Amino acid sequence: MINLKNILVELEFKTPAEFATYKKKHKMRPGTVVKVAGKDKVVGDDKPKGKKTADTLTKGLKDGGLNPYKDGPLINQALDDIGGDHSDLKKRIDTYGDNVPSSKGKSEAQYQKEIDKYKEEGEKLSNDIADAVSDKPKGKKTKSKPMPQPSDFGGDMDKYTAALNKRMKDDEKSSSDKPKKPKDFNGIDYEKMKGKTPGVWDRQAVNNLSNKNPELAKELGFTGDYGKDDEILDNLDLATISSIIDKYGSDYNKESHMERLRDDHGFGDKPDVDPKTDKEMQKVAGDANEKMAKDEFKDTLDSDPMYAGELFNKNLKNIPEEDREMGQEALFALQDVEMGLLDASDAEWAKEFLRKDILPHIKEGKNSDLRQLSKITTRYNKWLN
Repeated sequence: MINLKNILVELEFKTPAEFATYKKKHKMRPGTVVKVAGKDKVVGDDKPKGKKTADTLTKGLKDGGLNPYKDGPLINQALDDIGGDHSDLKKRIDTYGDNVPSSKGKSEAQYQKEIDKYKEEGEKLSNDIADAVSDKPKGKKTKSKPMPQPSDFGGDMDKYTAALNKRMKDDEKSSSDKPKKPKDFNGIDYEKMKGKTPGVWDRQAVNNLSNKNPELAKELGFTGDYGKDDEILDNLDLATISSIIDKYGSDYNKESHMERLRDDHGFGDKPDVDPKTDKEMQKVAGDANEKMAKDEFKDTLDSDPMYAGELFNKNLKNIPEEDREMGQEALFALQDVEMGLLDASDAEWAKEFLRKDILPHIKEGKNSDLRQLSKITTRYNKWLN
C-alpha cells in the first residue's frame, strides 16, 4: 500500500525561488510537506512574525476564524513566533484540545451541557490568548448575560427558541449606547408580523447570514449540529428573522426580504406575481438548481477536484454524517492525483464513492440560483400581458 506521508516529502526544490515558481503552476493543498533548500517546509505555513503575527492571531481569535481546539498547533507556533513566556497558555491549549467531550454513555441533554461548557472554556481561552499578545492596555470588561442555550431548557427546543426570540428583542430595547433600533422593517411593523409563518427562503436567508457572521451564529446558539441548527431556524418567528436581516443583511438581502414580505406574506404593496404561479415557478427552479448542482459536481470530479471540494462543503448539511469523513478523504485523494502525488489508479475508489454515496445528496451548486430568475421571469411575463 502506498504511504502518502513518504510521497509528500519527496517533492524537493533547490531554492525558494524554484518552489515559488512551482506553486504558481500547481495547486498545493495546505499541509503538504516539501523540501526547500534541504529543509522541510509545510505548504501554507508562511506565517508573519512579531507584531504582525500578534495582530493576525488576535483578529483570528476574536472573529472566530481560529479556535484552540482545531487550531491549537498553529496558535502555539504563533505564540513562539511572537516571543515571550507563554508556557501556561500553551499548556492550556494542549489540555483543551485533549479534553473534547464524548457522547458515549450520556443522555443528549447531558452531552449538550458538556459541549456548551466546553465552548465557553474555549471562548475564555481565546480571549486570554488575545489579551496576552495584545499591546493594548487591559481594562475591565463588562460581562454581558450569556445567550440562552438549548441545554438551559433540557433540550426543549420550543422553550429555547421562545427565550432566544425574547432575548434578542430585549437586547434591542436595552441598548443604551446605540440609537434605538426601528420597530419596523422598511415601514412594516414587527408587531404585524406576529402569527405569520416564515417561509423556507426566509429561514435560508438567516442561515446564509450566520455562515458569514460568527456573532450571529453565536446569538442563535448554533453548534454546527445541522439537525439542531435547523430546528432553531424552524422555530424563529417572522419578526425575529426580519430584525436579523435588518441588522446583518446587505442591501440586496434586505431588498430580497422585502419582496418576500410583500409577495409571500401580503405586506406592503399588492404582489405583482400570482402566488400560485410564483410557487410553481419556485419548485421548477429548485428542481433545476438540484440537477445543475449534481451535473456540476459529477463533472468536477474529473476536471477540478478542488472545486468539487467547495461543492461538497456547500452541501455538507445534506450529506449524512457517517459519509462526511470518507467523502473528505476521497476528495483529498483526487486532489493528490491532480498534484501528481498519487497515481490515478489508486484513487478510483474515491470517484466511485463520491458518485455513489455523495452525489445523491448534492442539491446546491456553488453559484447557480434560479429562484431569483423565476421571480424575474414571472413578473416580466405579467408585465407583458
